Amino acid sequence: MFAATLFLSLVLNPAVAGPSGQGGWSETEHDVVIRAKKFHYAAKTGYLNLTGEKEDDVQARIFFTSYSIPSDPNRPITFVWNGGPGASSMLMHMRNLGPRKLVALDDKQSKFGVENNDNSLLPTTDLVFMDPVGTGFSKAVGVDEKSFWGANEDLQATQRFIQRYLEVTGRVKAPVFLAGESYGTFRAAGLAYPLLQRGIDVRGLILISNAIRMSAHMADSYNDAMYVGFLPTYTATAAFHKKLGPELNGNIQKAISESMRFAQSEYLPALAKGDELAPSERKELAKKLSALTGIDADTYEKSHLRLDPERFRTLITASQHKPVDIYNGSLIGAFLPDSKPSIERFREYLDKELGFTEQGEYIPLNIRANANWKWGSALGGPPSVMDRLRTALVKYPSLRVFVAQGCYDFATPFFSSMYTMKHLGLPDEIKDHWQLKVYEGGHMMYLEPEAHVKLHDDLEQFMTSLK
Repeated sequence: MFAATLFLSLVLNPAVAGPSGQGGWSETEHDVVIRAKKFHYAAKTGYLNLTGEKEDDVQARIFFTSYSIPSDPNRPITFVWNGGPGASSMLMHMRNLGPRKLVALDDKQSKFGVENNDNSLLPTTDLVFMDPVGTGFSKAVGVDEKSFWGANEDLQATQRFIQRYLEVTGRVKAPVFLAGESYGTFRAAGLAYPLLQRGIDVRGLILISNAIRMSAHMADSYNDAMYVGFLPTYTATAAFHKKLGPELNGNIQKAISESMRFAQSEYLPALAKGDELAPSERKELAKKLSALTGIDADTYEKSHLRLDPERFRTLITASQHKPVDIYNGSLIGAFLPDSKPSIERFREYLDKELGFTEQGEYIPLNIRANANWKWGSALGGPPSVMDRLRTALVKYPSLRVFVAQGCYDFATPFFSSMYTMKHLGLPDEIKDHWQLKVYEGGHMMYLEPEAHVKLHDDLEQFMTSLK
């Protein structure tokens, strides 16, 4: 397959040192075939400096990789992040949107290759993949890296990077999209309004595995909405593992529809009654929950109809003595998509194809950043950027939002995401300015081949409608 595709890499100016206040990056040009069509594109990879008031006051060196089609200077630019917090952008870059993608060469994922990505968005938009400070190769300079590790601090640094990149590349008037996965959706939704206020033409937000309201999926025995939000994910997972009745086993869409209807019309009102729920009602609801999740009714009765996600993940595959994966409930056991072999192959790609070599460690996930993250600095209360997103949508009615969710995702369950989006409090005239689609996959639904194709097609349609 790889040999049959046309691919030319020509290193034009590796390790170019940018002027003061910029950084240093390599520049290369390539040809790639995407869905039987050839594209000529330019790549930049390296560092863009974040500075203080003076150009020589460098505070951080942000590692990025960008792809553009220079023959069309009016193309939109999409800035992309993963989540964590503390994750680099490697997965969104090399498994989802970039023109080239990592592919496992064996079932154990011990070896990886790189091939053309038929589901890249490069034909539709220029792409900029950014690694926050402490992830990838990005690093603080002259200041403590922890000064970047906070909800508000991270938003400010990311905004500075976007503005700086647009200035340095002469694209300040370009249409802009912001695309994030998981905690990256927090960034995208939180940055739309301040960027629009500064005259940046933000057209749309792409929220993959929505985490704009962190409390929506945090385990809390007193948060009834959390249990309701997880129920359809329980059902989808149980149907996949054939733990339900014959009508729902394997029929994921029907199972999800039944679960969503029950969750909204019966489950939520029952939980709202709290201790006033009659024993007879509790017994009947426990039977219905059992039919929708594959967990016995007695377990639900004893837990007051509330089963937290960690316990469900353990019980649903108890016979295999392993829980289902938190990021993809269709998998039994833990799955690590950013394994050491994949990182090594990514570094080889940067070196041999993009002309960028770095001796330091590439950090796909910084556990220290995650553990030291300052959550309370973003607007007070539980971490949320719902108010910022609502303000952006109300004050800039041309803005649109696309939300993508995986039906087996226990990190950001899709029904909780729907609940969040439906509670933005939007005026009637802009209630349809967001859309949400659910794919048969997990937190990184694009790792499933069929879901990846559907996600690409939906994103392409969304973006082209806003040009």
